Amino acid sequence: MRANALVCCLLFLTLVLSLVSTVVQAQVIDCEYNNTKVDARVINLLINNGSEVNYTHCTIVGVLSASALNFTPNNSSQTDGRYCGETNEQEESTGNLNNTNSSISITNSTFENKLDFSNVRFNNSTNFYNSTFNNDANFHNSTFKSNVTFCNSTFNKDANFDGTFFTNSAEFYNTTFDNDANFYNSIFNETANFFHSIFNKDANFYNSAFRNYGDYTSFKNAIFKNSAYFYNTTFDADAKFTYFSNANITKFAYFNDSTFNCDALFDNMSFNNPASFYNASFKGHTYFDGTTFNNDANFCKATFTETAELSGPEKPGKLRLDKKNVHNFRDYYQKIGEDEKANTVYFNQRKANLKMEFSNFYNSFFGGYGKKKTFFGEMNNFSSKMKINNSAYSNNSTLMLFLDPMSFNNTANFSIANFTETADLETKFSNDYDQLSCDSLCWVISGFQLLWDFLYWRFSGFGVRPLNTFYCCAIIVSLSSLIYANPTDWGNPGIVNDHHPEKKAHFCDIILYSIGCFTFLSHGTWHTRDYFKVVTAFESISGFVLFAIFMAALTKQLGVT
Repeated sequence: MRANALVCCLLFLTLVLSLVSTVVQAQVIDCEYNNTKVDARVINLLINNGSEVNYTHCTIVGVLSASALNFTPNNSSQTDGRYCGETNEQEESTGNLNNTNSSISITNSTFENKLDFSNVRFNNSTNFYNSTFNNDANFHNSTFKSNVTFCNSTFNKDANFDGTFFTNSAEFYNTTFDNDANFYNSIFNETANFFHSIFNKDANFYNSAFRNYGDYTSFKNAIFKNSAYFYNTTFDADAKFTYFSNANITKFAYFNDSTFNCDALFDNMSFNNPASFYNASFKGHTYFDGTTFNNDANFCKATFTETAELSGPEKPGKLRLDKKNVHNFRDYYQKIGEDEKANTVYFNQRKANLKMEFSNFYNSFFGGYGKKKTFFGEMNNFSSKMKINNSAYSNNSTLMLFLDPMSFNNTANFSIANFTETADLETKFSNDYDQLSCDSLCWVISGFQLLWDFLYWRFSGFGVRPLNTFYCCAIIVSLSSLIYANPTDWGNPGIVNDHHPEKKAHFCDIILYSIGCFTFLSHGTWHTRDYFKVVTAFESISGFVLFAIFMAALTKQLGVT
């Protein structure tokens, strides 16, 4: 009897288990084929219990949030593998991350409401393949200990991964970010794949680190429809390559202070607006061949390892370089036989440097917004502070510039003034006057240097366009000849014959005379009269200066060759 009862119980339990299995199987089928709506609270419960989460072709309704879960706090001494800056020292876990051991796979699904998994540590794989997030998705300060996949997914609102740590590979292949994508201060420890991803708004990778113990970091064929921020981003040497090949950045591209410790491929990229690589460091091979810069590309203070290969863009006209790195690009173009492009790079750098030096000189002499007080600035400042009803004078007016605000109701005579050594005014006069004298000398030297650079630019293209000198010579000789011909009185030219004053000079005589003045050759029997002698003097000085410029340009060209 008891045996029969036991058999009946076993049969009943088997039947119940079969029914449960059928129900669960039916639920999976419904999710796959009937686009079932799933309450987010069910998924929260599964994650809270550490159970496997596996949904596909579902619509998740409700807020999926870590705040609704009872996670196990990460209070152990185990590290999460984060690194601090360039020291490569592991950080100890702060205990603020909540652990989940669930393996999560929600693919081909739609999240209707917010998803908030901030400060969560995912110890197993996470898969959101081909999913759509219709609201904000927040993974702030989370850690993925295993592989994570967002391939073919779409974020219709903000995607926040700031401070997120990806221990293993992070796959964002063909992912679309319709709103801001924030990866500020994130760390990618293995392969990071953003191949063919689309960023419709700003993409922020500021201060991120691609440690890359995997194979590569890839933004190949990525489309940035707004600005891309890679400030202070590190691409470490453990990766074989960092790919930006064929990517397109519509608005501003910022790579300021970034470090590329591995090979960096920017080939065939398109920068439609200004791009900045200011103070960036390229320690591996760097390739810009086929890259299009439609606006200025700032490489000032960028450094390139001398032993590494470097290839420049097809059209280098937009490159903005400095004295230290212009030779990197110039050497590349000369090596491939593109001397004209090499000259363009050098010419643009010198021209930009000349403009900057002129601006600095102008501001140091006349003052400018945000600049320190200058000679004329102090003059104006003094006149606005002083109140003089009658007269004030000094044997050395310069000293007056450094007086504190005073008021003179009558005559103030400093011609025989004697200040003791303890007088603060005398010390101030002495120090400031010496400084002013030194600054004045520097201004004079800088002025002459700027004048020479200006002439060197206009008349020879900083030595890379020596034919410009010939053009200038021809222009000066032609204009001088025209002046000598005296167009206001054609019958009375500006040159006369020494032996036959009544003889009129023909235009051929005038041209030969002008060439003789310009080249310091014999003037023959002709000389200028009256104010035309000023033209002769100007022509002689111009010939001397242009000859010096031409020799400098020729020497530079021979040195380059």
